[in-house]
Amino acid sequence: MHMDRRQFVKNLGLGTASLSMGSLVTASSCAPSGDSSLKQNVKEGEDGQFLFIGDDIAIAQTEYGKVQGYLLNHVYTFLGVPYGADTSGKNRFMPPQKPEPWTDVRPAVFYGNTAPQRMENRWPNNYGTFADHWNYWDVSEDCLYLNVWTPGIADGKKRPVLVWLHGGGFTNGSGIEQDGYHGENISREGDIVFCSINHRLGPIGFSDLSGVGGEAYKDSGADFIVALGGGSPMDVAKAVGVTAKYGGSITEYEGAHKVPGKIVPLIAIPTTAGTGSEVTAFSVITDHSRDYKLTVFSYELLPAYAILDPELLTSAPASVAAACGIDAFIHAIESYVSPKATLYTQMFSMKAMEMIMEGFRKIAKHGEAFRMNLLDDFLTASNLAGIAFGNAGTGAVHAMSYPLSGVYHVTHGEANYQFLTAVFAKYQELDPDGRIKELNSFLSNVLECDADLVYVEIGKLLDQIIARKPLHEYGMREEEIESFAKTVEETQQRLLNQSYVKLTWQQMAEIYKELY
Repeated sequence: MHMDRRQFVKNLGLGTASLSMGSLVTASSCAPSGDSSLKQNVKEGEDGQFLFIGDDIAIAQTEYGKVQGYLLNHVYTFLGVPYGADTSGKNRFMPPQKPEPWTDVRPAVFYGNTAPQRMENRWPNNYGTFADHWNYWDVSEDCLYLNVWTPGIADGKKRPVLVWLHGGGFTNGSGIEQDGYHGENISREGDIVFCSINHRLGPIGFSDLSGVGGEAYKDSGADFIVALGGGSPMDVAKAVGVTAKYGGSITEYEGAHKVPGKIVPLIAIPTTAGTGSEVTAFSVITDHSRDYKLTVFSYELLPAYAILDPELLTSAPASVAAACGIDAFIHAIESYVSPKATLYTQMFSMKAMEMIMEGFRKIAKHGEAFRMNLLDDFLTASNLAGIAFGNAGTGAVHAMSYPLSGVYHVTHGEANYQFLTAVFAKYQELDPDGRIKELNSFLSNVLECDADLVYVEIGKLLDQIIARKPLHEYGMREEEIESFAKTVEETQQRLLNQSYVKLTWQQMAEIYKELY
């Protein structure tokens, strides 16, 4: 059975007293960590690699707790030791935070995650990869880990410490890409402590938003704000534009029409095709203190300029692109049946739905790679949908998705997708002869199916693009069904009033239960 080094160590476990590759070392020969007798059992010049791993071997104290590594070829090795907290969620774009201390002895026998980065065409061809021993490891925003190699632990000897930062132009790479990056040899031969680290990379790693807004912006001398990214960066830029001009916290402006006047001029440049935030008067911000997504609505939030460049969509991962496209479709379909919809907004909605559905049908037929031929269409459709829902609004799909996003940090598009067909099936049940009848007729022509099968066909098509999951797989608990539904009723009246049919919390609880 093929097994990489990480899997080998995981399978091995830490209950083994000792292990030798090339020569057997018995359990009786092992000594506690820091005891030189352990090394002396292996004679210098003997062939083979000698690995000692066990409950009393290679234990070291850190500021946050004890870690347990292993002894390999006379060098103590500790891999994947956290030096900072997870950088996702509330810690994204913020200074690094200290890791949570631990009480048990933490295994430090395999590398930690590498920082998010472009993975396409990153490694050489198969032969080059084989010859140079390129490694592949997990990628995550939880990436602040270091590795330590040292000839001794608590032996009373002071050693120089060498800290090595990997290459990659601060956008790619990791400290574990190649076997040559392993610190064992330099530690042993130089009698030094060698450390390598994985750190944040790229725009997501080096963008510091901790000081933006308010006085920091005023002191910068800037005349405008450029928002480059998806919906979240643009929404944050809108919030910064408010607080930079009028001060205070963005929570003070929650709700409708509380921004007193024009904000700092904003140039919006979307790099995803989904939110339409470049043409909307909304700013949706996660309030981590409440696990809640607050909404600021004011026409003063509208960007001064929007730049649409499909070339900026090429680097988006397939899963992100899929979720964004579905989000744009939901903007279009919800705005079409909104009580605030007009002939003009419906025109934008219909064109956006048609372009997105046609695009997804082509991807389903030709494969995900075909998406690159459709970037202009998806970006245009997202913009059209943004104009539609920016004027007519969205409804219960968005309203019901917010607790899932706020509590369990599910991305906006993916969260919306969970409720799309279920909510519209409920609309169909409650009022089949209203505007939804027109919608079903239009979509049946686009999808080439019977009108009464529209939502079944939409579900089948979108499941080929990104698979839906039961709500419990995100961490949602069954006892939260009723509380989520009541929270939506209490906090999302603006969206519920824009729904095709205004749902009660009991009806929403039924949908949550169905999807759970």
